[in-house]
Amino acid sequence: MITNKYSISLLWPDKCENSCFDKENTNVINDLDIERIASEMSIDNYHKLSIDTLLSNFTSDPSTIQYRLDIIEDLVNNPGLEDGIKGLIPMIDELTSIIARNQFEDMNLLQTVKRISELGVFVQCIDELKNLLVNFKSSITSKGLKELLNLIDEITNEESFISLCAELPKLRLGVSNISSVTIGINLDSMLYPKEAVLVSLNDQPYKEQSFFDRISGKFTGEDKLTGITPLYKINKNANSDRVMADTLLAGDKKYDYFLKALNSNLESLIKSVVRPMVPVVNKYLNTNTAFLTKLLPEFCYLLGAVKLIRKLKASGLAVCKPKVAEIERRVCTVKSSYNVILALNIHDRNPEADLGNTIVSNDISFDDQGRIFVLTGPNQGGKTTYIQSIGLVQILFQLGVFVPGIQAEISPVDSLFTHFPVEETFDSNMGRMAEECNRLNQIFCQATRHSMILLNESFSSTSSTEALFITREVLLGLKMLGTRAIITTHVHELATDLDVINSSIPGDSTIVSLVSRVVKESSSSDSAKRTYKITQGAPSGLSYARDIALRHGISIDKIMGILLERRQINHLVEMNEINEVYDKIYHKDSL
Repeated sequence: MITNKYSISLLWPDKCENSCFDKENTNVINDLDIERIASEMSIDNYHKLSIDTLLSNFTSDPSTIQYRLDIIEDLVNNPGLEDGIKGLIPMIDELTSIIARNQFEDMNLLQTVKRISELGVFVQCIDELKNLLVNFKSSITSKGLKELLNLIDEITNEESFISLCAELPKLRLGVSNISSVTIGINLDSMLYPKEAVLVSLNDQPYKEQSFFDRISGKFTGEDKLTGITPLYKINKNANSDRVMADTLLAGDKKYDYFLKALNSNLESLIKSVVRPMVPVVNKYLNTNTAFLTKLLPEFCYLLGAVKLIRKLKASGLAVCKPKVAEIERRVCTVKSSYNVILALNIHDRNPEADLGNTIVSNDISFDDQGRIFVLTGPNQGGKTTYIQSIGLVQILFQLGVFVPGIQAEISPVDSLFTHFPVEETFDSNMGRMAEECNRLNQIFCQATRHSMILLNESFSSTSSTEALFITREVLLGLKMLGTRAIITTHVHELATDLDVINSSIPGDSTIVSLVSRVVKESSSSDSAKRTYKITQGAPSGLSYARDIALRHGISIDKIMGILLERRQINHLVEMNEINEVYDKIYHKDSL
């Protein structure tokens, strides 16, 4: 007998879900725009992937991640297999719908009819899934799809399944033969129905009389299943799946009892036809058709992952299957990565654009050479885009999805934390600065050496001096914790004494300085062009302050001109003198 022993998961190899994502951590969801990822991984409007469902599949187990990556690789490498599974979705939807209706059906007649329908769809699904997997057997390398094929083989080779396939056509024929009923109705003097009798069960449906015959009044009676009026559609009660023939009496509730009696007689008559099938159908009541419906959301999830991968590739961007590293190694190295959300936004604005020539890629490198990074650079230099891209890479990886880049090796994290600027809320009892400090304390209460912490322009609401002192304390804490972390900051001085911190604070997570690079637009210009390239190097200090001021319409040249015009000064200051002042203030060579 086909029983409930048949179960398989294409997302959880041990069949035990163990998501490690804290869904209360709305900061990560908002800061990384996880909702956009869920939307892009929805295969259609009917099978929308919610954030909750997406994040319920977030796992820190390396074997589970590898299991999913291998299945997705099979689907990416075999478009025909992907299309075949996609073609099964409507059929499994139908099976799910039938099973759901059976749960609320208490009539033996309808249970039997719907059970026959359920078994029919189940057999069709199994047959098509088996044919699909057999056709691609030589190309399938993943453990998950191989186990699914073995399971389908086991089911189809069981005597009960073979017997079901043999008896199902007969069962279907018995039900399908009832296509219409003929009802005789006696009327009273007011032409209201007063009595009714079931005349016959028919193997053909009633047909509508032609328009010509209706207008001519012609009715020969040669075809007993042809009416003299148009066919009326039967309405359905919104609270059940029972058909109510309210059109028969034009909705007059006075005659509800009449309809109930008529329906009862109809059911009794049809039961006499269906009753012989009940023992045969009962043989298969334990058939575990539900295992297919449990695969439906997993099929949709995997197809959604492939959809995202194909969209990025079609846009000219690299996507790779990451190598899964042990959690103890605490690595995240990706070559030529990029921000997925940025790429999707640009694609939506210009679907024909080759993003390979538009999106700036950067390497990500958390390893023994550096696990904590201080990222400095000019405003609008790509710092936020870069730090967000790191979080998205880690999220996609632990969802078991390919990541943006041409090569990657990643260890799972046990938790991911973000600390991005937030607006001060009117109902908060704390100021913005106090709220940010409180959030950071909460992170340190939960994070471990296997976590990842992304701090983006934290404490930007306070002065540079206060931000420097507070962020330095945080940096010392991260070093002692040994976690993977990155801090983007406008306080460039924070990155000037990293050697001292590395040598004086214990811990194996080395702190490294990263810089968002700019280039001078010309040798005679103070303006700098953003490259959006992130590289290791010493901070460039605040020598970009002149460029920032220029972008806001302020420069020393312009100010001197205004003051001269107003006769507030009577001489020009040489630019080399101004450069010397910049050097003294910022301790760096000027542009």
